Amino acid sequence: MKKILFEEDSAPQGSSKQVSRVPQTLGGFGSPVALRWPTDYHVITQDFGANPEIHHHRNLPGHEGLDIRAPVNSKVYACADGIVESIQIHDVKGYPYGRFITIEHKDGYRTTYGHLSTVFVSKGQKVAAGSVIGNAGKTGLTSGGHIHLSLTEQGATSSGLTQFADDVIDPTPFLTFAKNVPDFSFYAWPFSHCLKGLQIPIENGATGLSTYSSAQAVLLGQNIGKETIASLKKGNPTQFLLTQLQLPTTDKPITASEWSNWIKPTIQRHFDSGVGFFSILKSPNLTEQGCGLHWNTGKEFARWWMEAVSILKTSFPIAKFGFPALSPGDQVTGQRLDSQSFMEGVDEAMLSADWLGVICTWSSPQKMLDEGYGKYYATVRRYFPHHLLFITESGGVGKERDENTKQSEAERYFEHVKNEPGIGAAFSRA
Repeated sequence: MKKILFEEDSAPQGSSKQVSRVPQTLGGFGSPVALRWPTDYHVITQDFGANPEIHHHRNLPGHEGLDIRAPVNSKVYACADGIVESIQIHDVKGYPYGRFITIEHKDGYRTTYGHLSTVFVSKGQKVAAGSVIGNAGKTGLTSGGHIHLSLTEQGATSSGLTQFADDVIDPTPFLTFAKNVPDFSFYAWPFSHCLKGLQIPIENGATGLSTYSSAQAVLLGQNIGKETIASLKKGNPTQFLLTQLQLPTTDKPITASEWSNWIKPTIQRHFDSGVGFFSILKSPNLTEQGCGLHWNTGKEFARWWMEAVSILKTSFPIAKFGFPALSPGDQVTGQRLDSQSFMEGVDEAMLSADWLGVICTWSSPQKMLDEGYGKYYATVRRYFPHHLLFITESGGVGKERDENTKQSEAERYFEHVKNEPGIGAAFSRA
């Protein structure tokens, strides 16, 4: 199971693991070492001691470190002050860590950083906590997207304080990171706060547009005409507009090239009308949105999406193309692929996107600020801290809940998200 670390003292709801910010010494040989988070991504993709059935062939009782999210070529930082004890600059075939660095710290501690693409330090070099020591990669026995962090404490094995040989201990209780919330300028968003938005999913001509004129932002369906867009612009010249593009109705697979050629006239009409932001498709992990027909996995959709963007960028080089919001939740056979697994498969595409879409809905007031529901943007933010996010769908769901309740919750929700850094707009239904 994937674990996402929060910026509080405890693990996320539903997890039994506690992440201490005040590490306790294990062997009693000196002061406990405090470890700075080694990447810009506060996500553990594999726990210490996990999957013993996979690691038993290496005579290990389980995973001998932590796998921490780090996209290929992202920065890797030294966890603490120390001296570089050893490096491996060649990717030796069959060696599990690939390119790696080991740093010796005070009081008998050592950290090792594996699966690197580039090593920036040399043996014997002094390094400071937080200094860049390399870039993450795909070297060794890995599919990429993370680094391996190991911690040893001298004497831990002989003292019986760990089941692992070679003094390997769990780094988790020693890790800490400071809250470092970037300001809005970090995300290159011209507005000073999250915009309050509404959705116009279908064309309704000029009728009912007064409802949308006061909105700071409007999410358009691709079939909205130029006249409607012109009316919106006339009623509110400063209004931000974003168009959500979709697939044609078909029972045959459509290639990225075929779709791009089909959708270009629509993009041209909206672009000429003043729309510069476009979401390429919607909830691609849902069967009803093409999963199982046009692609079967996250990796397949990533290739499809990147090819489509590459084609469209040649015609619309200044347009901002976003990666579509995934439907959050576990796998439902015949309806949805697990959003977490799907997101890992589309990692490269999401990293290359101009912005990312997020769905934040809830079925009860208690879930409105739950990270699996109304606060799902926080989950996406930890995987992609440098991207501008748009909440393309927000609000309460469920037929048993009346419209007044939903409207009241929507107002409360926007009060919560409006000052969240890096959220461009939050769209709800009118």
